[in-house]
Amino acid sequence: QSWSMIKSLFDGLMDYEPGTTNLRPDLAESYEIAPDGKTFTFKLRQGVKFHNGREMTADDVKYSLDRVTNPKTQSPGAGFFGSIKGHEDVAAGKAESLAGVTVVDPYTIKFELTRPDATFLHVMAINFSHV
Repeated sequence: QSWSMIKSLFDGLMDYEPGTTNLRPDLAESYEIAPDGKTFTFKLRQGVKFHNGREMTADDVKYSLDRVTNPKTQSPGAGFFGSIKGHEDVAAGKAESLAGVTVVDPYTIKFELTRPDATFLHVMAINFSHV
């Protein structure tokens, strides 16, 4: 039940086509993967609004990921983000923010991974990565 409630209130950069395991961009309008498989750059949809009317930006995506990986939140999903550069430092309380998540501009966010991760787009579709 909590999964369907989260899906009703929040969205992720990626989602699944209904009834399938086929990925599609959601809050992202498009994405690029570097040839080495370690850098993912997402262009965000413009005009996406929160319930209060404020427009969503890349800063909100970064905030959401920093929050879910912060050990103080005790999120059961924090481990899904282990391939993002800086995750170990955040998990150990040595850093407040994921070094591998960069706001390029208000509508572009870049993720740098420590290793190629074939599941990363799927991680961006799960509820723990929702904004």
